[in-house]
Amino acid sequence: MIRSVSFLLSFVSLMLALEAVPILAQNEAPPGDLISLYKEIYKRFESGAPTPPPSDSVLTFLGRWPWGPCVAVAAKGNYAYISNGPMFQVLDVSNPVEPRIVGEYETWVNDIFIRDSVAFIAGNSFVILNVSDPANPRLISEVQYNAGVRRVMVEGDFAYLLTGNGSFRVVDISNLHAPYWRGFLGGVGGDVPRSLAVRNGYAYIGDLEFPRISVVNATNPDSLWGRNILFVGIVVSLHASDTLLYVGRSTRLQPYSIADPMNPVPLGSVNVRGTLSTITVSGSTAYVTTDGSGIYAVNVSNPVMLQRKMDFWGSVICERCS
Repeated sequence: MIRSVSFLLSFVSLMLALEAVPILAQNEAPPGDLISLYKEIYKRFESGAPTPPPSDSVLTFLGRWPWGPCVAVAAKGNYAYISNGPMFQVLDVSNPVEPRIVGEYETWVNDIFIRDSVAFIAGNSFVILNVSDPANPRLISEVQYNAGVRRVMVEGDFAYLLTGNGSFRVVDISNLHAPYWRGFLGGVGGDVPRSLAVRNGYAYIGDLEFPRISVVNATNPDSLWGRNILFVGIVVSLHASDTLLYVGRSTRLQPYSIADPMNPVPLGSVNVRGTLSTITVSGSTAYVTTDGSGIYAVNVSNPVMLQRKMDFWGSVICERCS
């Protein structure tokens, strides 16, 4: 009870402090003193370790980074790359019990994609960073977009972007130091664009406005075309792997065959207890985060008959975890 009251008071203090923070225009960079203010606020917002999972759980909590609104995570090797308010941060997770920050770069972050030693960041603009030295992320290049960028996926020589105004854009990144715009397709992400998956030049887009998935043929990056596929329920997360598209809608995880990329075919499904937030697939296991009810591991070795095999209870709020 004491911990709950302490957490509530800390949360209220945080909210009051944030009310004093000026609202920035979408394409306005935060001033240096605002960065410092965010850091100070979140350093004070320490809520302690989360509630341990029940004894029958086989997913075990190890450690956490305790402050900052983290909406995007990408990991490679011993490092995790996260969003933290107006910061891109690099964490050393070689000891997962005690993750520690080793580097940071000032930029607003909605999504992160890591390839080799390069970080592709969707935020107020499209930012490309060199992270070969984790302690010193360095800017390679940046492409401005007034509406901001919500999601980024990278495949081959192209970055695929879902923008803040619901359009889909392709950026040529064959020269990381001089990226440039290629194809554009408007109106595919609604007014609330949320999810993006890309496989072999085909893009799958979900939004929080309409119960649909938009499928875009981007195999020719200069001439994009697409179609809408209607589903029952709002699509909140997408993940493409091999010939399968994993769709998260409400409390249901459902794989679709994309052997014919423009015509996904539904296979099996499985329900989780909370509203599904993100999907990450590794081998025969899909890891699903939810808003408020924890993490689930699902056996997807047979996509027609999915089986939940592990649960971890706790609060997880992440728009993109990979």
